[in-house]
Amino acid sequence: MDKDKVLSFMADLDKTKQERERRDAFTNSPEYKRARLADNANNAKDTALTYVMRGLYKSSLPLDSDFIKSNEIAIDDAFDKMANDEVMDKGIACYVTDGVKNGNTSLKELKEAVDRLIDSEAKSKSDNIDNLNIKDLDFKFDDDKKTILDQIAKDTDIDTIGDIIKTNVITSTEYEKERIKQRREEEEEMENQLKETSDDDTVSESVLAKKIALMKLTKPIYEMGLFESFMTKNVKLNNGNMNDAYTKAIMEYTFVNMTKALRVKQYTKDMVDSIIRKNKK
Repeated sequence: MDKDKVLSFMADLDKTKQERERRDAFTNSPEYKRARLADNANNAKDTALTYVMRGLYKSSLPLDSDFIKSNEIAIDDAFDKMANDEVMDKGIACYVTDGVKNGNTSLKELKEAVDRLIDSEAKSKSDNIDNLNIKDLDFKFDDDKKTILDQIAKDTDIDTIGDIIKTNVITSTEYEKERIKQRREEEEEMENQLKETSDDDTVSESVLAKKIALMKLTKPIYEMGLFESFMTKNVKLNNGNMNDAYTKAIMEYTFVNMTKALRVKQYTKDMVDSIIRKNKK
């Protein structure tokens, strides 16, 4: 009985060894390695485009540069979440491909430059495929690669797009801030006028409060702006912490402006109104 167990065990070992040898032979074949190389190259292109898009987003944010630098990982994570939620987790690189389809020439030049960079590296690996193991087929994403991608971003005017987006965000948010300030000043002025025309001896505070509330209801309808809606939402989410709410509102508002500028998404008035209604809830 023990002899049978030993023989069976040895046979299993031999079978396992043969299977491992067949697997190793397959994974070391030029055909398999070239297929693996092609997959790795596509992933490397996605990684490179994602890096550039993250950089564009950070350069578009009208926030303190030291804050952005010290919170770079958190900002990248926030951008990734917004971007992936928008495209149903198809990957951030699709922002580039979608922008190209919609006629963005800078993104077209960016994609072509990244393709050339990765394809050149892939060709060098393919030409030496017999001497490479599986790990050699990986594409490094180190500081040298980031430096090259940073230069590509400059050469394809991605940096310029970031500056334009930032200017637009600053201009539009300042406009909304001024509208909010003006509305509050008008309300205060009307309340003061109502108080002045009321006889303190005959009008109670509760009656005066009702008059003020009625006055606000009969005012022309005020349409909340997109940035104000992001502020409203984030004030609630951040328990009234205005600094955190403002930062997150700016990040969301910048993201919307970025997708619009890249022609990834066209925002109609109905779409903007829908976002505002959702943020007000």
